[in-house]
Amino acid sequence: MIKSILLSTDGSEHAWAAWQYALDIAKAFDAWLRVLSVVDVRALRDHTIATMGGLYPTEPLEPSSPLELEEKLESEQNRLLEEVRSRTQAAGVKVKVSLARGTPSGTILSYEPFVDMIAMGHRGHRSKWEVFFLGSVAEEVLQRAAKPVLMSPARYEPIQRILAAYDASDPSQRALHWAAELAATMSLPLDVVHVNRDRAVGHTLLREADEYLRPYDTIPHVGTILREGKPALQILAVAAERGAGLIVMGAHGHSRVREALLGSTTEEVLRQADKPLLMTR
Repeated sequence: MIKSILLSTDGSEHAWAAWQYALDIAKAFDAWLRVLSVVDVRALRDHTIATMGGLYPTEPLEPSSPLELEEKLESEQNRLLEEVRSRTQAAGVKVKVSLARGTPSGTILSYEPFVDMIAMGHRGHRSKWEVFFLGSVAEEVLQRAAKPVLMSPARYEPIQRILAAYDASDPSQRALHWAAELAATMSLPLDVVHVNRDRAVGHTLLREADEYLRPYDTIPHVGTILREGKPALQILAVAAERGAGLIVMGAHGHSRVREALLGSTTEEVLRQADKPLLMTR
């Protein structure tokens, strides 16, 4: 199912954690890891700020000519890519690294046709310049990507259990499929949570999810959980209670605001979760 994973890296804590999660998944699926770092053309144009591959600006560099700035950035990023390549090869995972120039989100998305999943940190190198940009590159990628996107927190912890949020919408059905494939291949227990004030409807939908998962006989354990309340808070609470190391959910559900934006539940979980999230459309 997963043959190639794209990792966007800027050398931040979040990016290194994303690398570790992507590495674990690549190992389980015997997949390639494609590592991308982006020289932000906005930095070259403005001569004041620069990114190391995609998420947030670093501290301002010393004044220099555009050519000197570009050479400095490319040198730093090539060193970073070589370190990622070395670590990935040492872990026994096939790897290909790429250095590109462009706007970070657009460049990341241009690689999407060649991979099955995108992995990146939720945050990058942060600074006082962060407010200059309208939203993070991570959120731009989430809004526009057709492939699943794994968003990583700063701290890596091995995934011991997976939680899928399910509301019967098309994105959540695809999320359930991805959660099942990951749980089956990585031999991890899987819980499915549904939030609904109508318990009869909720139990019906969870039975549907359980029936879908029945053929995945290599999943060690499947559990279903029905909750009432605010969906985002309940998803996060269940993840904490069950010890889920990965949350899988649709980027849009029945509560989406409009097609161009993340659904409100998705966005709230993304902003509050201290675990990696895999989001599908």
